[in-house]
Amino acid sequence: MGRLGIWILSTLMILTACAPVGGGVGPRGDAPAQAPPNPDENRTLVFATRHEPVYIAKRGLQSTAPGSTGPALFDAGLTQTAGQGTPTELQLAEAFPELNTDTWKVLPDGKMETVWRLRPNLTWHDGTPLIAEDFAFGYQVYRLPQFDGARLAGGFIEDVTAPDARTVVIHFKSPYPTATEDDGTVPALPRHILASSFEQLDSDAFAALPHWSSEFIGLGPYRLDAWEPGAFIESVAFPEYVFGKPKIGQLKLIWVGDVNTLVASVLAGGIQYLDSTLLEFEQALVLKRGWVSDGQGTLAYNPTKIRYVQIQYKEEYASPVAIQDLRVRQALAHAIDKQALIGAMIDGEPGQADTFLSPISPYFSDLDKVLRKYALDLRRSEQLMTEAGFTKDASGVYAQAGDRFTPELAAFAGQGEKEALILQDSWKRGGVDTSLRVITTAQRRDLELVSTYPAFRIEQTNADRPGVHHSTSGCARAERAWVGSNRGCFSDAEYDRLWQTFQTVLDKNERANAHIQAMQLLSETVAGLPLYYGYLITGFSSDLVGPTYGHTNIHDWRFT
Repeated sequence: MGRLGIWILSTLMILTACAPVGGGVGPRGDAPAQAPPNPDENRTLVFATRHEPVYIAKRGLQSTAPGSTGPALFDAGLTQTAGQGTPTELQLAEAFPELNTDTWKVLPDGKMETVWRLRPNLTWHDGTPLIAEDFAFGYQVYRLPQFDGARLAGGFIEDVTAPDARTVVIHFKSPYPTATEDDGTVPALPRHILASSFEQLDSDAFAALPHWSSEFIGLGPYRLDAWEPGAFIESVAFPEYVFGKPKIGQLKLIWVGDVNTLVASVLAGGIQYLDSTLLEFEQALVLKRGWVSDGQGTLAYNPTKIRYVQIQYKEEYASPVAIQDLRVRQALAHAIDKQALIGAMIDGEPGQADTFLSPISPYFSDLDKVLRKYALDLRRSEQLMTEAGFTKDASGVYAQAGDRFTPELAAFAGQGEKEALILQDSWKRGGVDTSLRVITTAQRRDLELVSTYPAFRIEQTNADRPGVHHSTSGCARAERAWVGSNRGCFSDAEYDRLWQTFQTVLDKNERANAHIQAMQLLSETVAGLPLYYGYLITGFSSDLVGPTYGHTNIHDWRFT
């Protein structure tokens, strides 16, 4: 079986179980039998993540902190998704808007709107009915600079209105093809709780309200009971959740930053679910060889990330300046032993990456025909370095005009550091002697630091929507407070045009063609150095029935 076949099978590693039979009629058929008691009503699910949540609303405060797990547990939106690359599902909305109907229209002035109908009888955790105006209010709040509303639907949303209590209309500045996906909708906020504060407080004071932490009121399957900062969050099943009260009565969210502590807790049975922020492949391999092989748990793999080397293009920071020479970047690409990386980091699967698009994309084969690839070839690498004016010194390291070519390679502690050591060795064999700088967990929150590296930095991007990491609009600079995923500031007008087409054109074929051309351009310009495809991994104990990849169906989980 090929890599793609193995990959697809790995994404289907799920547990299934039959639902318990309930209901029926009494012995004489004259009355329904009483529903059996729920054995999990008084049990607690211990759910682990890597970091303490910054917020637990559907969307929350703008922050340099790592992503938050809490929203899917304690809040809800019009739609939901289990994670990168997984389908968007309905949650609070009755149905998806349909293009070219009254629910999804492109207007004569070039703008667009989608119309969502709420399910009936929805309530907040405090029992107050949810109304469409809560979504309109939510949009107004997320426009504050302290929140991440600028990223809602890529900044394409112009307004949100509520014609009646169950109808939400999202107005877009221009056509937006993913308007019905999770990033194309707007979350609600409890207007009955926050409206007066929103009117009276300045934005900093409003963002500091206890609603965003210890007094949170949301719409999700579990209702906040207690938040012990630095330790845990305790919650109880919400009876009025849109899909019904969760079967497991209590949920305790904990965060575990230390790898050894995590593995020990899992093996001791102290954790029933591990979310995708926790497990790097190295830890998953340890659990696979013990916890999984012993029948104590299951791991589910979602191959939706690409590990790659981001290159510094900002002239004021780029050093050595030769990294901006295309021939040098091509030479470096030809000197990477990707198979060594794959063997060490992911046990050989799912495979090396030559582009920033997932191979399970429906048009990947079309891209593969035009993609510029850089196989390991030290002879070709040397030719390119020679063309760029480099020669090897007595120690076998490239130099130019007497200056040795020793670019810095930066990487985050943990997985990135291990990758960097392998890459450093690979490049050294090719005549490039890189220095290594490890960015600590605390330092990774410093956006200026992670945006001003002099040469190279190991990064990852989503395989389903990778283009934002190379668009000019995402360039991280001082005047933008270093916000933006394009930290090296690669910039190309033709790429921006193609990416904009992909972002705005509704025709699927035209979008696919634009994406193919954009990815082809990145390969030809060596905008970055793709390394390999990686997994997001979740894990769950064998006594927990119901999980797949992600936890959108957590209300149906139960213990055996």
